Amino acid sequence: MSFVKKIGRAALGIIAGLLLGVAASVGVIVANARLRGRYLSSFDEVVGWSLVPAVLGPAVGVWLALRESPAGRRVLSRVLRGLTAGVALGVGLGAAIDGHASSAWAGGVIGGAAGIFAGFAAGFLGPRRAAPEPPGAADPSPSNGD
Repeated sequence: MSFVKKIGRAALGIIAGLLLGVAASVGVIVANARLRGRYLSSFDEVVGWSLVPAVLGPAVGVWLALRESPAGRRVLSRVLRGLTAGVALGVGLGAAIDGHASSAWAGGVIGGAAGIFAGFAAGFLGPRRAAPEPPGAADPSPSNGD
């Protein structure tokens, strides 16, 4: 891979990782506010475990973008599917559970963050597709000379 292509991939990894990491961090903060009643009153309260996804996201994004394997695409694909499904389910559940005007929005943010985490885990820990057989590959079954 050429140097220019590596720089481009690294930049995309940083951007994607930062966006997804910040979205996950915001989801954690909103979940703490809505589910535990722990609202933020100063920036000092943001610093902590809730920022781990935003800090690690760009590094993981670069690492996945520079790998010469389908793992990066698999993880990103599953994260984006998880994000999409999480937002859709969160909006629906948030609006159905609580009639407050912000419930659908908060549910979407929380669901999106949960979908990011689930997609990330599924991308790393989930099943992988077997590599396709190259054309003309020999049959691995034993031959009895017939």
